[in-house]
Amino acid sequence: MNRLHELFLIALDVFDLATSRGFYFLPFLFAIAYLILSDDEKHKRTITFLLAPTALGMLILLSPFVGSYAEGRDYIQICRFYWTLPFDLIVAYCIADSLWKAKRPAAKAALIAVLALGVMSSTRQYNTIYPKVDIGWPWEVAANPYKVPASVEKTCDVILAQQNGETCRAAFPQDLAMYVRQYDATIMMPYGSYAEWWNSESPCFGPLNADQINLDEVEQVALEDGLDYFVLDQSKIVSGSLENYTEIESVPDEETSYGVYKRIPEDYDD
Repeated sequence: MNRLHELFLIALDVFDLATSRGFYFLPFLFAIAYLILSDDEKHKRTITFLLAPTALGMLILLSPFVGSYAEGRDYIQICRFYWTLPFDLIVAYCIADSLWKAKRPAAKAALIAVLALGVMSSTRQYNTIYPKVDIGWPWEVAANPYKVPASVEKTCDVILAQQNGETCRAAFPQDLAMYVRQYDATIMMPYGSYAEWWNSESPCFGPLNADQINLDEVEQVALEDGLDYFVLDQSKIVSGSLENYTEIESVPDEETSYGVYKRIPEDYDD
């Protein structure tokens, strides 16, 4: 039972992250109440064909099965399972239905005001929980519209500045790799999924993601794989040296610093 409880808590952590600690789940709860308490025959069909499957999917996502799958993985990626559930569609349907049935202009104005307040409050809540994401009320242009970690944006920009729009082949630490092609598809990679069992098929994965990085081993697999660049967590480098690659920039990220290394052209002359 203790193990099941641990897995349930992991699934609950994923839920908290996906819904901003349940804040974004509240409109869905109001929508459920609206549909269940209504006598409209159309709503009964909505409950049968849309709400019931969504509720079942919600129960599955909060189960120990999902907790077991999420254990040891990046919760941000697991949150994407919640995208498959039509929460927004159900809430939007209920809002549209309420506005349609509100006959008096004052009632419609009150509903619109509540909706606007809810939108402003929800974006502010998101900005409070994740202050590094530049959205919220008052609204402003997003500094990072791709919604990827700042370390990914910075390391990719270093590489892209060298490439001038041309494609290249690069390898990143696993915690960055899953976001790279989301940011720019011109960077080709030997691996990118967050699933370690899949990544381990690449010869580059082990040396680049080792707890103690040996630069000689990294360079060997990088040459074999034809990498133009690779990125390393510099705090994990313990031995070895590079002959065919050179560090072009170090990118600080809170307590971690990522080194960006570029292959030295064969005709390079000191």
